Amino acid sequence: MKQVPVSDFLPTLRTMVNVPLDFVMAQAVVEAAAEFCSKSNVLLHTRELDRVYEYQTIRVVGGSSLNRRTLGGLKTGEILSVQSKGEPLEKDRDYHLLEKDAIYFLRDLTDVRIVCSVVPQDGAEYLPDALFDDWKKGVCAGAASLLLLQPDADWAEPGLAAYYETLFNEEVSKARRWRVEASPETTFQNPVRRNRSFF
Repeated sequence: MKQVPVSDFLPTLRTMVNVPLDFVMAQAVVEAAAEFCSKSNVLLHTRELDRVYEYQTIRVVGGSSLNRRTLGGLKTGEILSVQSKGEPLEKDRDYHLLEKDAIYFLRDLTDVRIVCSVVPQDGAEYLPDALFDDWKKGVCAGAASLLLLQPDADWAEPGLAAYYETLFNEEVSKARRWRVEASPETTFQNPVRRNRSFF
């Protein structure tokens, strides 16, 4: 996953709000990007494992090479799909979610595929380039809304903040719709148990 510096978002953000402090603007961009990713599931990570064992705990992002291949700063947002040999696994029968990034398997399985959304961590200095290339307007609108709502700041303007919050939510909806259309298998569905009736 390619990444760009958070500072690359600042010129666009400056067209929306005039804040003299770059570090305050950068914090707002990271916070808005995390919220954008959480609400839209626009960024995905797939972890494939040849075998997992009963009572084994797997860290989906923390134990993968994702943060080693990039400049770090990403964490699991939501587990969207857990499969073995192409078949969906059932939560609480096949595995437990211990936390957002940890899956505890309840039996031995092979050919395991885990799909999760990823979000930037607080204090990230780099963000995935997909956010910059495709969703910069939405992320910057969210950051502008956060900055304009800061109490006692010279740049505070609640009326304009509401406008940017609406723009942010519209972009989140577009991103979520795109994600569902681009990869419908990632919308989480817990498998239905089959009941057998004997007559």
